[in-house]
Amino acid sequence: MSCRDRIPFVDLVTPHVELEQELTGIFQQALRTASFIGGSMVEEFEQEFAAFCSTAHCVAVSSGTDALRFALVASACSQAM
Repeated sequence: MSCRDRIPFVDLVTPHVELEQELTGIFQQALRTASFIGGSMVEEFEQEFAAFCSTAHCVAVSSGTDALRFALVASACSQAM
């Protein structure tokens, strides 16, 4: 591989073109109702994702850092039992 060969960036536009209207509608609903902060949309997501994962519960968090923190806390709690 020479320094002239370039690795292309991931195309993040094309896969979303067909979903644009649906995603825009959901985003507008979330903004209008502020339900992206512990509201009905979050509860619905948690229930649907739990079902998708064949588990009883799901907890939505605001970032990957929060997800890792929750996982570490859960791991520490389960080891203490």
